[in-house]
Amino acid sequence: MSSSDKGKRSLVTGACGFSAGHLIDLLLKKDWKVKATDLKNANRTSLERFGDQIEFVAGDLTDKDSLKPAVKDVDVVYHPAAVFSYSAPMEVLRKVNVEGTKNLIEVSIDANVGKLVCWSSVALYGTADPKHYKIPITEDQELSPNCKGRYDISKREQELAAMGYYKENKFPISVIRPAPIYGPGTYYGIYMLFKYVQQASLSICPRNMKKKSIPLAHVIDIARSALFLSDEAKFNGEAYNIVDDNSLNMLQTLKYIAFNTNQRMKVMLPMPMKIFQPFLKIFGIFSYWEANHLRKKVNGKPQVPKLESDTIGYMFGNFWLSNQKIKDAGFTFKYPDRRIGLIEVIKWYNEHGWLTPHR
Repeated sequence: MSSSDKGKRSLVTGACGFSAGHLIDLLLKKDWKVKATDLKNANRTSLERFGDQIEFVAGDLTDKDSLKPAVKDVDVVYHPAAVFSYSAPMEVLRKVNVEGTKNLIEVSIDANVGKLVCWSSVALYGTADPKHYKIPITEDQELSPNCKGRYDISKREQELAAMGYYKENKFPISVIRPAPIYGPGTYYGIYMLFKYVQQASLSICPRNMKKKSIPLAHVIDIARSALFLSDEAKFNGEAYNIVDDNSLNMLQTLKYIAFNTNQRMKVMLPMPMKIFQPFLKIFGIFSYWEANHLRKKVNGKPQVPKLESDTIGYMFGNFWLSNQKIKDAGFTFKYPDRRIGLIEVIKWYNEHGWLTPHR
């Protein structure tokens, strides 16, 4: 970041969320002025550590008028806010992730915002079928028509909508496509992988899983890449995979997590994925029904299913994604090798009791 960037004014959406908190921390360290926006009733505990260093402005992506005060006098909008749920209804995902992004961009255009960095997801690639994609998957390849997950579809539609404003209005937009994000404080998505391995719920893995790849990205690199792409004159109309160097395949990653959580990952004989996958799908459907109908609600809301059906596909596709495009643009990853970041986050989980059976 150049010295001319100091004092620039930013807005971070979904400010009470995991990725946003790390981004705010980075922006403040770089001497940016930060506005933070989230729902009026959002839990702001994670923002308390910033004190009066940030300005909180309540806003709702589904209410365009509520966003106008948030984007006023802002140079760059960072937009990680989304419904991140593999179980949410399609209408909710579209209302927030797609239509909400349109609302934000439109008020940003009206307010003469200089740049918007939009969070998409590698989920938009759909099924990582080598018959469709050249491996590793690069950003310039045509998206697979096989995209069944509701969240995945919403992120694909969100990115398409955002890019439309660049093409039609020349509004400066850059898009990041984060891999599943890990790091201190994440409690959904990839966190469940740590939890299942540590608690020995996932203690057996077929040998042929070494042919599969699980993409990961450290939350610090997500924040750093967003800041890197925020230059108003560069990277516009472009999307970038944000993913580590894929130093470990799926089996190696599971074994590495197991070793560092004092568990043992037993490697069984190869199992045909076409046989194994339907059983997991059935368990995922049951888990969703159980969470919504049988298990005790927390704060009036159903609990997250033990295993969500839309996540099953990530275990069976070859999700080896290229990060060469953003490297060629000049970005350097702080955590290119997941082995370093995984040890750090496991230590954090243990210190905060997040890997205990009762969490």
